[in-house]
Amino acid sequence: MDIEFALSFLGVDPGYDESRVVAARRRALLRHHPDHGGTREALEQVHLATDLLFRALKVDTPPIDDRIRYVRDCPSFTIDVLPVEAFELLVLASANMDADIIDEDPPYMLEVLLRTPVDAWCRCDVVPEAGGSIVTLSTEAMLDKGIEDIRDLWVESINELRPL
Repeated sequence: MDIEFALSFLGVDPGYDESRVVAARRRALLRHHPDHGGTREALEQVHLATDLLFRALKVDTPPIDDRIRYVRDCPSFTIDVLPVEAFELLVLASANMDADIIDEDPPYMLEVLLRTPVDAWCRCDVVPEAGGSIVTLSTEAMLDKGIEDIRDLWVESINELRPL
């Protein structure tokens, strides 16, 4: 595998840095994972491409445990509608946030890749609660954004859809 193929395979622009490779690796792992229709061989290609780009940067590939750290915020926020409507609001809010839906199990679970203001994996679990819904948020820990910031993005986007 050469660097041009690795850049293309991971979707990284020339002039990349370590954080871009890490974000591209996450997206590629989700895209090529066998649970999402990918293959074991494709996963191996993701690892090879990542290692090659890190070597070109003269950076050691971080151990797998250090690449992604998950944080769970329980409960994150409530929406005063039943889970079916709450799920639809989450789907619309994710579109407002320029997010790509990775997986969904309506009306109880939505997984997305956020694009702005950060590249981050995020999962929303919807639980019915007394005529409304509690949305529990799980996301990867980020250096510049905490889970509270990601939660606030969701709330802001939903409020734009449903003004008070």
